[in-house]
Amino acid sequence: MASELQVTTIKGVPTGANANQINIPSGQTLYAPGHVVHAVNAPYSSYGSFSPSTSYVNTATLGTITTKLANSKIMLITDVPIQTQDVNCIWTVAVRSSIDSYASNLVKKHFVRYATNGHETGFTGLTFMHSANQPAGTAITYRYYVKGTNTTSGSGWYCTDAWGVADATYQFDTNMLEIAQ
Repeated sequence: MASELQVTTIKGVPTGANANQINIPSGQTLYAPGHVVHAVNAPYSSYGSFSPSTSYVNTATLGTITTKLANSKIMLITDVPIQTQDVNCIWTVAVRSSIDSYASNLVKKHFVRYATNGHETGFTGLTFMHSANQPAGTAITYRYYVKGTNTTSGSGWYCTDAWGVADATYQFDTNMLEIAQ
C-alpha cells in the first residue's frame, strides 16, 4: 500500500547520538533528484605504450559503476593521462561505455602536439556527464579510446608512462558519481 506524507519541513531530533540528523535505514533509498546516489572510485596504476594509429584504439579501462536507480546520470571524473611525443599530430581521446559494447563515442577531447611551432596541449584527464538512462542494477564500464591524425614514426602514446618509475607506486583515479534524475 503506497502512502504520501506532505510536510513543509523535516527536522531531526535535536538531542541524542544522532542529533539533528535524518537517518535513512540500510536497505532503503532516499530519492532526491539532482543528488548523488553513490560514488565509486577506481584507481588506475597500469601502464603501457600503444602503436601509432589513425583509428581508435582501446587504451585504458577507467572503471565500472553499477546503477542503484533507474534513469540516473553518471558523472565521470578522471585524471588518467595520455602522454605523446611532439610529432605534429592532433590526438583524440574518446570515452566509450559497455552499454553499447564500446561501439560509440560518448565524448571526444582533442589535444595538440606540434613540435614545429611549439603548440602543445597535454591531456591530463576529463570530466563528463553521461545520461546513461539504464535500469537500476546495470553495470557500466568506461574506457578511453585514442587515435592520432597521423602515423609518423614515434607518434604512438603511453597510458601511462612508467619509464624511470622504479617502484611504480603512482596512481591515477577515476571517480564515478551516480546522480538521481
